[in-house]
Amino acid sequence: MMIADARGILKPMATTHEDAAFAELLQMQSGLGPCMDCYRTAEAVSVPDIAAEHERWPRLPTAMTELGYGSLQAIPVRLHDRGLGALTPAQAHGKPARKRCGPGSGPRRLREPGPDALVDRARPQ
Repeated sequence: MMIADARGILKPMATTHEDAAFAELLQMQSGLGPCMDCYRTAEAVSVPDIAAEHERWPRLPTAMTELGYGSLQAIPVRLHDRGLGALTPAQAHGKPARKRCGPGSGPRRLREPGPDALVDRARPQ
């Protein structure tokens, strides 16, 4: 999960594994990837086959497949109408995403009170 700070710069807040943290770092460094797109557009991004996305995100597919991931989804994290960041669950290679995220399907956003705590954490100290 990446949450934007007060300047709108995404920062990693939580990951399930160091490989996921590395994938988020690649997105932060390049400014490209499903998490970045999701945050910019406030829309869910579904990537059923990450290996097919070299033109869209040049560095990410190779790294993700080497880490064993095959698909992922980026889900907007919001508080009311304010975009806070993105949650990016990934599926291991050979296990395609069960649902496509988009209007009317899949989780659309995290609900309160979780985002309230994230807003407090993302504020500059």
